[in-house]
Amino acid sequence: MDSRWEAILRSGNPELVLKEARSCHYPETGDVARAAVAVCRAAAALEKWGLVVTWAERGLAALPGPDTRSWLLYLLGVALSNTGDIFRAVRSLREAARLTAGSPRIGFLSPYVLLALGYAMRYQRDFREELSSFQQAAVEFANLGRYSQSALCHLEAAWSSLLAGDTDTATIHLESLHPLLREHADPDLRNRVEAARALFFVLVGEHQQAQVIASDLLRQTDLTPNCRADVQWTLGLSRHAVGDSAEAYQLATAAYEDALVDVLPLQVSRIETLLGQVRGEIIL
Repeated sequence: MDSRWEAILRSGNPELVLKEARSCHYPETGDVARAAVAVCRAAAALEKWGLVVTWAERGLAALPGPDTRSWLLYLLGVALSNTGDIFRAVRSLREAARLTAGSPRIGFLSPYVLLALGYAMRYQRDFREELSSFQQAAVEFANLGRYSQSALCHLEAAWSSLLAGDTDTATIHLESLHPLLREHADPDLRNRVEAARALFFVLVGEHQQAQVIASDLLRQTDLTPNCRADVQWTLGLSRHAVGDSAEAYQLATAAYEDALVDVLPLQVSRIETLLGQVRGEIIL
């Protein structure tokens, strides 16, 4: 690999890496797979998922060793998830998980692979593997001292359990979050944890508690559109459960509008389900 390209890769500048790659300064000889990892990471940082797929496949075609192959499979899996090719994403991420598990050199990548696999399995609606991936990632992040990421995985495991109606498992993960939140959580993560607590109380029939938490959240000004949509949907579920279909419809409509700001298909789908239920009751 020539020294100029080596310097570009070490610059850490995603725009520069992609510019040079597109300008044909990418060396046709040398460490093709290693260069492909750098370009994929640069493209992923800029959310240019099509480029990630192209370069990851190019790197894999060079038949790299297991460590580089792990990186390329992970980055390919993330990119494919973001382009909607979930079947291929799961296949890439499962292989990356196998290669990184217990590896003395690349093991630090394992929890990131598992987190990405959990998200992919959520779209495949495979609750068992989704939950298992988030749970294992939470443990591995904690072992690495990366407590914010561990908290995120516990939160995703709690959401997975709640959406599957498993309040016992959700309780375990929500309780695991308490010590992590005291030191290592950003405001958005804290808000999402409170949203999960509100949903938990809806599922166990404690609607007053759920409505207090959800209403407090909706008074905040720093909620992301997706978090606000989840809170409104949860409050809508609660109002529907206690027989107030008109307010549930208003909340579901507001949730739908927020969800369209940054579309998460599964979130939109469950909001549409609630809208369909309450719309029919209002008409009747």
